[in-house]
Amino acid sequence: MSPTIRWPGTPGPRGAQGSPWTLVGLCLALAACDRGDGEVASPVEAVEATDPAEAAPAPAWQRAFAQASSAVRAAESGTVAGLAWQRTYGAEWEEEVSALASVPDGGLVLAGETGSKSRGDGVPDAWLVRADARGNVLWDRTFGGAKKDAAHAVVALADGSFAFAGSTSSPPARGMDAWLVRLEADGSQRWAHTYGTPGTDLASALLAVPAEAAGGPGFLLAGMRTDPRSGEDMALARTDPDGRPLWETHFGGPGADWAMDVERLPDGGYIVAGRTQSGPPTGQDVLLVRTDAQGVPRWQRPHGGLDADAAFKVRALPGGGFLVAGETRSKGGGERDAWLLCTDADGRHVWDRTYGGPRDEWAWALGLSPDGGSVLGASRTQEGKERRDAWILRLDPRGEVLWDHAIDGGKLDDPVDIVMLPDGFVVAGVTTSRGAGWWDGWIARFVRR
Repeated sequence: MSPTIRWPGTPGPRGAQGSPWTLVGLCLALAACDRGDGEVASPVEAVEATDPAEAAPAPAWQRAFAQASSAVRAAESGTVAGLAWQRTYGAEWEEEVSALASVPDGGLVLAGETGSKSRGDGVPDAWLVRADARGNVLWDRTFGGAKKDAAHAVVALADGSFAFAGSTSSPPARGMDAWLVRLEADGSQRWAHTYGTPGTDLASALLAVPAEAAGGPGFLLAGMRTDPRSGEDMALARTDPDGRPLWETHFGGPGADWAMDVERLPDGGYIVAGRTQSGPPTGQDVLLVRTDAQGVPRWQRPHGGLDADAAFKVRALPGGGFLVAGETRSKGGGERDAWLLCTDADGRHVWDRTYGGPRDEWAWALGLSPDGGSVLGASRTQEGKERRDAWILRLDPRGEVLWDHAIDGGKLDDPVDIVMLPDGFVVAGVTTSRGAGWWDGWIARFVRR
């Protein structure tokens, strides 16, 4: 089963090729080793030459991680979250979690796709799992037809019901269509609608729009639609509470442009993040688009460097400005690094940080913490193509690492979404390291100590 949402050149949770264990991981591992005299070796000690006076300056990524480890040791106990428990979800074949949402009763809902429980002879169906606050399954449901269907985003509504958005190739879709499905509290289907052209269309993000919004309550979908003139464009679609279209807008250039995430802003407008292959000489840049309440762009800002870069998540900062998580090939210590970009309220660059070593890392998940910092969920390549760990980084308001935690099950573990809670957070993703099948859905609960 292929990753639910990706474009050429960008790995899904399963898509990166493996490589020798990164020097970052080696540095951190050595830092935690006892030297034999009862003391713990520092990261600097672990990597410095025998004669420091003759040693070349440490690479920037190495110095950053040494500083981060010092911050971890100096942090107050109440700022560090410990891994409380993990759960896997799936059956004998392949399941993938793409999105996670918290439920008003304290529980969780996961959305993705399943091959094990498919009603289409092994062709993946959309899949939702409702869990309690401890991750125990209350129900799971599949949705779809005889062709490929997937849930890419999910929201929990105030009345206890749910909605998910994704893509469907099953009738009545024409080719692949964007798909919005409304569920009752028990997971039974209330209604479903498809949106699209005869080509390829999908929804990668979903918002529940409140009653005070222009046009009243309903839903906003963000993703990609195929335009006969410009090809693949970023797209927004607004519906009423029953999924009937109110308006649709799309923007982009002659290349492929995708919206990966969206947030509603206090003035009723939206911030959209994704990537563009329209214009940048490097082939691909991050693209931020600020729209009004009707989806009309106010500004568009590309961000990137001399190679391909992409955004997967965007969060609006309380004081104005935006935080964007993704990946960069243009900067950092490796072929591909996890990347965090901060902009002002007009989308202009304020600062950015890369996280990683000489191999592949990328950041799929992002959450904002009450102190103004953030939590980043990244994939970090280890030794061999079948070794990748889920790498959770707690960052201060400037993107500096306060602490990090690697969940290494020995195979492939990838985080794709984060939900922040009053006493910590939950990470959702996919794993081959544990569970019942080849690929399973997975969540990990972190609690502040």
